[in-house]
Amino acid sequence: MNTSLTSNLSADTMKFLWLVGACERLGTLQLFDANVPFTISQDAIDVFLEIDEKRNEIFEDDLEVAVMFSAMAIEESEEEISESDLSDMIDLVLEYKNNRDDLIRYALSAT
Repeated sequence: MNTSLTSNLSADTMKFLWLVGACERLGTLQLFDANVPFTISQDAIDVFLEIDEKRNEIFEDDLEVAVMFSAMAIEESEEEISESDLSDMIDLVLEYKNNRDDLIRYALSAT
């Protein structure tokens, strides 16, 4: 029996988990500040991986990702984020969402 790990999660929960996991991955790749305020617990990594595979299906469009990320970043940042820095972070999150494999290859080749 093949049961989805995300079948009991709301769409908003999956979106939030994906954003957190994407930020963590970008931090691990040293493309983001490694001090991401939220983390995916060890118990939820498989759930994140399942969500990550359907990342293009869970968001209506890139604007939704940008708005959710902006709200999370502004709310959780200890310092004020400049519009330029926020724009750069949004671009990275969207690049991860839309071109994950290429971005990971690029980051790994640069280290």
